[in-house]
Amino acid sequence: MPQYEYVTREIGVPVCTLTAADCEELLRGRRAAELPQWVPLNGRRAEFQVPELPDDNVVLQVPLPNGKKLEVPLPERCKEGDTLCLLQRQDDTWKVVPKKHRFSFVVPPCCSGDVLRLKPTDHLELNFAVPENVEAFNVVTLQADADGAWNFQQCAVLPPETEPLPLPEWTSGQYQAILDALKSKGYLDRLCPDESGVLNVGVPFCGHFHEYITLGNFLVKHRLEMPGVQEFSIFGMELFDDYVRDWALAQRWLWRQHQISCCIEAGDLAQDPTPKAQWVIGIHPEVTKGGPWFRIIGSLLHSCRGLCCFATFYEEEKDTLLNMIDMYKVECASVDAFENPFYAANELGCHPAMRFIVVVDQSCGENSY
Repeated sequence: MPQYEYVTREIGVPVCTLTAADCEELLRGRRAAELPQWVPLNGRRAEFQVPELPDDNVVLQVPLPNGKKLEVPLPERCKEGDTLCLLQRQDDTWKVVPKKHRFSFVVPPCCSGDVLRLKPTDHLELNFAVPENVEAFNVVTLQADADGAWNFQQCAVLPPETEPLPLPEWTSGQYQAILDALKSKGYLDRLCPDESGVLNVGVPFCGHFHEYITLGNFLVKHRLEMPGVQEFSIFGMELFDDYVRDWALAQRWLWRQHQISCCIEAGDLAQDPTPKAQWVIGIHPEVTKGGPWFRIIGSLLHSCRGLCCFATFYEEEKDTLLNMIDMYKVECASVDAFENPFYAANELGCHPAMRFIVVVDQSCGENSY
């Protein structure tokens, strides 16, 4: 069996609950549909190189032609010498993103010679003709040269499907308990597909997306309990493509086992909108960090035409999340918060994963966006 390494990261324990008063003034009083990432770009753009910086936690001031200065928080992992792109929206706000020089993607089910339309950045579209030696679920990486031309760099092939890869215990423990709780509370009956009979499931800030087997099996097992659902589609987003190999493994398994289409992309949820979904499942939103999380939660509520479900570790996270939801949910939405039933038979421990479940039912608001 191939070796499978998990990458972990430290997550701070929250010490306070945030309210609307902690949100940046620009976003207060806005509806979710009015948040910046849902406002179209107007075509104006500029680029500049990051200067020498005293530390990583800085805010750059960029002079604009009208004499004003734009305050630009340095994006995560951005460093001296990197190029930042400023893209203006129709409401005169600016989207700030690092300029990409590398782009990795998972090849979807297709045939050699098919042309894939790729969008590495907001202002760039590429046509990629699938070579003969590239198969579905390979990971292809493209690289931009000094002149801005994109070239094929490498193709990574996944190991053969022999045995299921070992997954963290929480996928069959706390995460499975969340899905079972939603079923027992009757939420599956409220899930309605799109006009094509597809139930679109969003998995934001999905990390490795280790829960793919549990989620895929659950969807297929209970499809008949979801009125009108003929098939499923899963879309995920994570800030960086560090886990693209894991995404490829998940996409391959979901397609071959259940014919569930799955696409996971690298993107900034505070800057980029996500496709419309009827069910959003967000595991551990780090909302007590504030800042971009007001935009993220508001954006996810706007993208969801049905159930928006979140799971948090700590009570401060749950209360902060409820405050953010209250700012951006549709008027007729119902909100339910309860403890994960998993802990009725298991010890909490110091850091109880997915302890609190928050469900926002916005199926009433189809015409409220």
